[in-house]
Amino acid sequence: MMKETLVARATASIFRFNAAVVSEYPVSVIVVFTLITLICSIKIPLTQVEDDFNFGYTPEDARALIEFKKYKEFSSGNPLMMFVLMTAADGGSMARLGHLNETIEILEDIGANVKVKNQSFFDICTSFCNINEPVVQFRNGMLLRSLSQGAANESVFDDLSLRYPIMTTFGHELDLTPNFHGVVTYEEGEQPMDAITNIKYLKLVTFIIRASRPVSWTEEDADAWDEAIRNRLNEQHSGSLIVPHTYSFPLLQSEITKTSTVAFPYITGGFISVILFSVVTVAVAAWYLDQYSVWKLVYAIVACITPLMATGTCLGLLFWCGLRFGSILLISPFLLLAVGVDDAYIMINAWERVCAQRRKNPVPNDTLRDRITEVLVDAGPSITVTSLTNMLAFGVSALTSTPEIRLFCIANVLSMFLDLVFTVTLYLAVLVIGAKYEMQSENLRDKHKPGKLSSLLNGYCKYLSNGLTSACILLVMCAYWGAGIYGIMNVTPGVHPSKLLMSDSPLQEVMRLRDQYVSQSFIFVTVIVGDAGNLTDPERRKRIYSMVEQFEALPECNGASFTKFWMRDYEKFISHSDGDVETDQETDENVPNELEAYSSASMADFLQWPEYKFWGAFMNLDNRTDRVSKFFFLVAYHGTELYKYKEKLRMLKEWRAIVDDYEDLSASLFEDDAQFTDQIETLIPQTLQNSMYSFVCVVLVCTLFMQNVATVFAASISIISIFIGVAGFITLWGVELDPISMTTIILSIGMSVDYPAHIAYHYYHTLVQEPSSSKHSVMAKALSIIAFPLLQCCVSNIIIVVWLLPARTYVTQVIVKTATLVVLFGSAHALLVIPAFLCAFSRYHLRQTVLPAPIPPMPPTKL
Repeated sequence: MMKETLVARATASIFRFNAAVVSEYPVSVIVVFTLITLICSIKIPLTQVEDDFNFGYTPEDARALIEFKKYKEFSSGNPLMMFVLMTAADGGSMARLGHLNETIEILEDIGANVKVKNQSFFDICTSFCNINEPVVQFRNGMLLRSLSQGAANESVFDDLSLRYPIMTTFGHELDLTPNFHGVVTYEEGEQPMDAITNIKYLKLVTFIIRASRPVSWTEEDADAWDEAIRNRLNEQHSGSLIVPHTYSFPLLQSEITKTSTVAFPYITGGFISVILFSVVTVAVAAWYLDQYSVWKLVYAIVACITPLMATGTCLGLLFWCGLRFGSILLISPFLLLAVGVDDAYIMINAWERVCAQRRKNPVPNDTLRDRITEVLVDAGPSITVTSLTNMLAFGVSALTSTPEIRLFCIANVLSMFLDLVFTVTLYLAVLVIGAKYEMQSENLRDKHKPGKLSSLLNGYCKYLSNGLTSACILLVMCAYWGAGIYGIMNVTPGVHPSKLLMSDSPLQEVMRLRDQYVSQSFIFVTVIVGDAGNLTDPERRKRIYSMVEQFEALPECNGASFTKFWMRDYEKFISHSDGDVETDQETDENVPNELEAYSSASMADFLQWPEYKFWGAFMNLDNRTDRVSKFFFLVAYHGTELYKYKEKLRMLKEWRAIVDDYEDLSASLFEDDAQFTDQIETLIPQTLQNSMYSFVCVVLVCTLFMQNVATVFAASISIISIFIGVAGFITLWGVELDPISMTTIILSIGMSVDYPAHIAYHYYHTLVQEPSSSKHSVMAKALSIIAFPLLQCCVSNIIIVVWLLPARTYVTQVIVKTATLVVLFGSAHALLVIPAFLCAFSRYHLRQTVLPAPIPPMPPTKL
C-alpha cells in the first residue's frame, strides 16, 4: 500500500485528536456546545426581519441601481406612493355613473380621512394633489351629461367631450390613459346616439396616490400611513359596487416577508417526520445487525437535533455580527436538516460496522477510544468531502449573486461548516456515551452472521458486471442526457415580482390586472435631465426637444399628446400670456414676454396657475437663482407583449441607447421594473460561470481526498451527468431561470457530490483492502457499507422538502423540485450507474488508489 498523502495524513491526525478529546470528555463537549447554541440562538427572536425586496434580487452592478440612485436624488428620498386599482364587483364596466361616484368617494375618503400626525394626503400632496383629476372631471362630465340629456340647455355642454383617450372639458384637454385601463371603445358608427362617452367597456380605474414625505415623518410613519389606507379601504368599502386593490412598496415588502416566513412553521412537521423515519430505520438496521439498544433511538433523535442546533448557532452568530435578518434565511433549517442528518446516518453506520467487525474478529485490549477513533477516521473523510463541496457550491453563489441570495448563501456556508463541527463533536459525544453502555452488553449478543442481503448484493453487482447490462444502462443514459440537454437548450430566463409572493397573496391579483390590462396599454419611462443648463439658450432647448422627440419616435410610443413634458405647456402659457398683454394693460408689469421666457419670475407665474401647478413636481429649482436646474418628463408606451420582461428589456435597451447620446444633459432614466429586467441578461452567463466554478471546486476537493485519475474521473462525470439532468429536467418541469432557480441549480452540484463520492470512496477502500477479490464482490461489499445510509439520506431529504409544499411559494416549489431531482438522479447514479461503470472499467486503475493508511493500534486506555 502506498504512503499516505499530505491531506490524508492531516485529516487522519485531526480526526484522531478529535476522537481522543471527545472520548475523554463527552459530557463536557455536550455542555459546551449546548451553551454556545443557547448564547447564539437567543439573538434570533430579538432580531427583526428586514427584507430588501426592491433591489435585493438585483445584481449590484446592474445599471438599474445607478438609475434609481439618480431618481432618488432628484426626488430627495423615497416618495410616498400607492396605486389603487378598482374593478366592478359584478365584473361589468366601470364607466357607469354609480361606479364612478364610488371611486370619487374613495379618493376623497382616503385623501381627507386617513391621517398620520394629524396630516392627511390632501395636506401633504402639494404638486400631486390633482394627479387624479382626469377621473374626477370624467365623472363630473358624465353627471352633467346625464342630468342635461333632453334638456333645453344641453347645448351649454358642447365644449364637454368625454372621449377616450383624451377628454376635453371647457377648453382643457385631459389624458385618461394613466387612469383608465382595459378600455373597449365603440367602432366608427357603432356608438349609440344617447351614449355619453365613446367608452363601451372599462375594466379598471387606477388612482395614483403620491406625495413627498413630510420632514416630520419617519419611515415608520410612512408605513403606518400606507397600512392605514389599506385598512380604510377594507373596512369602509368592502361589499360595495367596486372592488379596490392596492399596490405599494410597503405592502410588497410585507407580502414578500410573509412568503418567506410562511414556510418556517412547517419545520416542526418536517422535524417530527424525519425523527420518526430515523427512529424506524435506525432501529431496523440495528435489529438486522443484532445491535439493537435504546441508545440507537437516542442516536436517531439527536441526528435530527444536531443540524437544527447548528442552524440556530449560525443564524444567531450572524445576527450578533450585525448581518441583516432576511426572511429567506428561514428556509435554511430545512436545507441543513436535509444535509446534516445524512452525516449522522453515516456515523451511526460506521459505528455499527466497527462493532460488527470487533464481534467477528475480537481485538485484544479493545477500548472505547479505539473504536471511536476508527469510526471517525472511517466516516470523517466522507462527511468532510460532502460538507466542503456543499460549502463551496454556496460560497461560489455568494460571491456573484444578488444581495438576498448572497445573504442566504453566506448563512448556508456557515451553517454547513458548523454542522460538520457539531457532528464530529456534539453528536460524536452522544455516540461515545451510548457506545460505552453498548460495549458493556456486547458479550451477551451472538456473533453476527451474514444474511441474505449479502447474497442479494453479490448477485446484483454480478449482474451489473455483465456487458449486456452495461450496454442497456448506456442506452438509457444516452436518452437521459439527450432529454437533459434538450431542456438546457430551451432554458428561458424569466423574472417577475409575483414569484416572490404566495400563490394566494392579494398582490397576485394586482399583478394579473397590471399585466393583462395596464402594461399592454400604458407603461411609461421617466427620463431625467440632470443638467438643464441655460434654458434661455435656443440651442439648449433644441437639444432637449431632440431627445424628447427620439423617445416619441419609437413605434410603441402612444404619441406626443401623451408625453408629460412641461416645456410644451410652458410655451403655450407664454403664448397665451402675450395675448393677454394687449387686453389687460394693468397686468403688463407682471406678465412675462418672449424675452423673459424661462426666467425665475416667469417660472413662478407658470407654476401658480391651477392647471399647471402640478408641473412643480417635475422639476427642481436652483436655490440661488430659482431657475430650473433639473427636471424629468414621462413618455407613455403600449404593446400587447410589454407585460413580458423580455420585451421590457428590449425597450429598456432602446431607451438607454437614447439617453446615452445626451451625456451633455446628464440624462438618465428610471423604469419601475428595471431592477428585475436587468437580471435577464445576466442569468445565463452567471449560471454557467458559477456552475463551472462550483464544478472545479468540487473536483478539486475530490482530488485532494481521492488522488486517482480514474476515481476522480468517475465522480466528476457523475456530477456533470447529475447536473445535466437537474438543470434540464427542472426546465422541462416548468421552472424558468431566475436568481432563485439559479442558486438551487448551483446548489445541486454540491448536493450531487454526496452520492458518487460516498460510493466511490468506499469502493476504493474495499478494493485496496481486498485486491484479490473479484470486482463485483468488491462493489457488493462497498454497497453493503454505504447503500443503506445513502437510501436513508434519499428518503429523509424527500420527507423534509415535501413539508415545504404546503407553503405554496415559488421559492419552496423550486427547492422541492430541485431536491427531488437531485435525490432521484443522484441515487440512480450512486446505486446503478457508478457501480456498473466501476465494475466494468475501473478495476485496474483503482488498485493504486491513494488512501489513508490503516489506523495504527492505539495504546490501551481505560473506559
